[in-house]
Amino acid sequence: MKVILPLCPTTNHTYRHSGHVVYMTKEAKEWITEALWLLKGQERPLQDPTELSITYYLKRDRDVDGSNKIVIDTLAKAGWFTNDSKLQDLHLHKRIDKLSPRIEIQL
Repeated sequence: MKVILPLCPTTNHTYRHSGHVVYMTKEAKEWITEALWLLKGQERPLQDPTELSITYYLKRDRDVDGSNKIVIDTLAKAGWFTNDSKLQDLHLHKRIDKLSPRIEIQL
């Protein structure tokens, strides 16, 4: 099963700090809303997947390990698994595609 989502914001554009409070940015909230809308029309897995492969197609080289939290949490929020603790294998891939940045998720 494969899902394609728009490229999510970087970690630096996902969270902000105000004193001791950490909050999610407007940009990140908008990405989650769009991703949930796109996931709504997709067929969901019948059981919790134990393996997940995420390929980031980027406009330019960047760090992607921090982006996994927003992606996995959004999949869980969309009902793709009951709890992300069920994941046993997580495979990350990074590619450059200046014309079509995106995230491809394989369950």
